[in-house]
Amino acid sequence: MNLQPELGKHTMNTKPLKLKSRLLGLALTLLAGVATLGAAEPAAKPSAPDVKIDFTDKGELSITLDGQVISQPTKTLEPTVRFRDPEAKLSIWGADDKTYPVDKADLKPQSTSYDAAKRQLTQTFAWGEVVRTYQVVPEGVNIEVTVRNNSSKTLAQFDQRLFTLKMPGNTGPATTTEALYFGQAAPAAKGDTLSGPVALPLVGEAGYSDGRGKDSRAVVATTPETKKHLKLNWETDTWVEPWNRKERAKKKLTGYAVNDPVAMDLALRQLEEERAEKGETWWLTLSVGGDRQLYHDRYASRPIAPGGSDTYTVWLRFGNASDPMAPAKEALQGYAKAHPMLFKWDDRRPIIPTMIGDKFPYHEPEGPELKKPAVGPRAEEVRKLMLDHADQLIAQMKKVNAQGVIVWNIEGNGPSYLQYVGDPHMVEYMCPEADAVADEFFKKIRDAGFKVGVCLRPSVIAVKEQKNAEFADKHDLKNPFVFFHDYPHPKRPPADILAEKVEYAKKRWGCTLFYVDTNDGAGFWPNTDEEKAAWPKEKDGKLKWYHELLNEDVWAEVLRRHPDVLFTIEHTPLIQYTVSAPYDEWQTPRDGTPPVVRATWPDAFKCLVIKEPKDHWKVAARVEKGDVLAGQGESLELLSMLGDLLKAGPPKELAGMTPEQVLAVATDPAAAEPMRFFAAKQLCAGEPDAAVIEKLLKGKDPLVQLLAMESLKTRDQIKAQLPILTKLKGGQYGFFGGPLRDAVKRGGPEVLGDLVDFARSTPASFTGIMEMLSVTPGNAATQQLVTLMTDTTLPDPQRLKAAGVLGWRKDATKEQKDAALAYLLPKLNEAKGRSGVAEIIQQRYSYPHGLWHNDPRVLEAAKAALAAEQAQPEPDKALIAVLEKIIKGQH
Repeated sequence: MNLQPELGKHTMNTKPLKLKSRLLGLALTLLAGVATLGAAEPAAKPSAPDVKIDFTDKGELSITLDGQVISQPTKTLEPTVRFRDPEAKLSIWGADDKTYPVDKADLKPQSTSYDAAKRQLTQTFAWGEVVRTYQVVPEGVNIEVTVRNNSSKTLAQFDQRLFTLKMPGNTGPATTTEALYFGQAAPAAKGDTLSGPVALPLVGEAGYSDGRGKDSRAVVATTPETKKHLKLNWETDTWVEPWNRKERAKKKLTGYAVNDPVAMDLALRQLEEERAEKGETWWLTLSVGGDRQLYHDRYASRPIAPGGSDTYTVWLRFGNASDPMAPAKEALQGYAKAHPMLFKWDDRRPIIPTMIGDKFPYHEPEGPELKKPAVGPRAEEVRKLMLDHADQLIAQMKKVNAQGVIVWNIEGNGPSYLQYVGDPHMVEYMCPEADAVADEFFKKIRDAGFKVGVCLRPSVIAVKEQKNAEFADKHDLKNPFVFFHDYPHPKRPPADILAEKVEYAKKRWGCTLFYVDTNDGAGFWPNTDEEKAAWPKEKDGKLKWYHELLNEDVWAEVLRRHPDVLFTIEHTPLIQYTVSAPYDEWQTPRDGTPPVVRATWPDAFKCLVIKEPKDHWKVAARVEKGDVLAGQGESLELLSMLGDLLKAGPPKELAGMTPEQVLAVATDPAAAEPMRFFAAKQLCAGEPDAAVIEKLLKGKDPLVQLLAMESLKTRDQIKAQLPILTKLKGGQYGFFGGPLRDAVKRGGPEVLGDLVDFARSTPASFTGIMEMLSVTPGNAATQQLVTLMTDTTLPDPQRLKAAGVLGWRKDATKEQKDAALAYLLPKLNEAKGRSGVAEIIQQRYSYPHGLWHNDPRVLEAAKAALAAEQAQPEPDKALIAVLEKIIKGQH
């Protein structure tokens, strides 16, 4: 896109958008994403980094990378230390005694010396000594930190900055790791050895895409430590996470430009230029111990007794951004040897999850004892429901070539505090109707050639008396006895509970696939008066709630007893890739098995639950590398197929074909899928003409259409194909939603006007236009929806569609919301079509992300309309039901 003509339209400071040539030498730059079309030019092999390691008179590292000094003095070399009583012991809460920080005066060294011959920096303190020894190696430098404790207390925690780097250009974490909860991707800037392998590369933000500059360098912090606790953390006061930069850029904009995508793009580019000129400052912090409990029975504890010492080893390595984990290969191989994969699962086909239990009847317990209730009157209904659902699952699994199905709630679904049960034993107590047909249900699926599985939780289900009237009323409980998740005391190992559940499901139903909801050994409570007296308490005297994720040893023990099953566990540290395919819900294009995990355990993989991702090539790349998809519908089928095609590569038969022959294959419905796909990919690799794109788009193969859509680069190309594009299923829940959004973005803001013109001239295209606008971000697209909604030349059904899409827009202004309500609310009192209008209003009013969520004007209009309708001789029951939902705030 040529932005220069647009500069005069925006109120902002502009400068030539170019980087200084001195920064290009190191080429730590932000680069383009995956090249999804055609064959890219082969990249030149990156040269080896030119690294020179030296030391200052004060014993600090002096690092020259490719002729430029990237090290600088560290603000503070003094460590932070904490001590505790030598008699203190670890409990399930960590240290059972408080720790003591060192007085500020004692944090300053009494003496500091550097032995250049030994490359050894020695700091002496009132409490002990810290000796830092450097070893220069061909790949970088090793740092050994030896801490001696000369005090009378146990040293419980040690933290120290090791060095500081001033990196040129826009430098940041090269890869992503994942958070403990839900596995969402996060910059790989910190890691500890108890949670997983530690390798933290910095490069010029190429890590946020898959393309990297041939001369970009990686600076990697790692450690050969494998068993004891050691944490490394890159820290900075200059770097801004990519997802927070828009807020920074907005501060450069005023007036109209705040909502202008072109102005925002310019502001972001200017921000990147400024950051590139200044460079980024990063320092590496070493942290050890702390007596914190990281996971159930796993502690960040590495105490040094009075008179004792310990040594911590950190490696700094240099490599190329094209393979940022390569410099840490030795350390990662050592970690894999110390923590090998404990399961093997070669089947990487999709898994289908189902929540059929949502439709089961639920039986509350009638007393304090666990009793099997009588079968209810819906037994035949549940039987038909389950067996019909089995047929539907089998048909779907055949269509997507799935390996099997996991039933999230075979026990049924009770109140929200109980979901999900995760105990297959409980089906006979919670839903005997499902219990009666469950064996036949699972056998039917197994006989069709598919694996089966259920949900597990580490809890047991107990019956308790609930005396809280408010709680009972909220959950519509008929009696005071309720089922509850209970977590046994540590005297009963969690592995025993989980292994028993696996044994039951395997023996009864042949289950081998297990989703694990809430991977924790939480909820431990004291069982005796003695335990209650010693139990940690909150400030108000209440007992503390124990809540920690299970450690990998628990799962290793369950796998030892049941080596033929697959666990996909919710909430996992990286080390639990050795015992499971962790559960993740696709959130961003960076989700998937983290690079540090793949570099450590090449066979590790993740179970990625996809709903309707917009970034198909990123998802397919995860499948190509071995991750398993889970989900339902067309997107699962197509994304799984796309990943398999990329993994298999192009058929040899395409070699040597003429362009005419390739086009014939790509548009031949009788040709094999790999032939059609790779023929189309070959055609789209260059700049196909409009006739070729049109032929590919008119076909019935969605993956061929996907390739053709990504060939549309300009406004004119997109405008020419609107008759076809508007017939493709897009929108929030369609496979083509993301590609349509990207096509509009490539075509520029003028494409939005083309969409509106086409909607007016071609009424049959209106629904397709709404699909395209619904996935197009930015206030400019929102304004086009307002334009269509307020166009009195259009019929009401079309205007209502525009209003319905507008109601979900998060970027709408107050004026645009007011315009929508000014059009919609009066229609509640019109004679025709009021129920449909009310439904649009109610959906956007009840949901938190609706445009007019909780707007008092909606509530007032609904009350008035309800009173008027109830006064009618023959009230509209459907309208009344929707209006009552608005008034009650119900979804």
